[in-house]
Amino acid sequence: MAAPQTSSNAGLRIVVGCDNAGHTYKEALKETLKKHKGVSEVLDVGVDDQDDDKAYPHSAVDAARKIKNGEVRHIPARACSDRIHERIGADHSPRS
Repeated sequence: MAAPQTSSNAGLRIVVGCDNAGHTYKEALKETLKKHKGVSEVLDVGVDDQDDDKAYPHSAVDAARKIKNGEVRHIPARACSDRIHERIGADHSPRS
């Protein structure tokens, strides 16, 4: 488990995830974030391609776990076909 960044000069560590319908948007967002001077790292929790049929809440749960474990301190970026899916993932995330 990576320690959260504490320096005020440290860039943001952002986690991104999506379902297969949001894959293209997530990839574009990820590339844009990587180029931003305020971002030090972009963690991708999937899906890896448009044909990946990973159920939609799994990437939301994976992103939430990275926040809970201190790997990132910020709200995850999620790209999916509708907001219901990301809410389901967030509602079923482990809480401390």
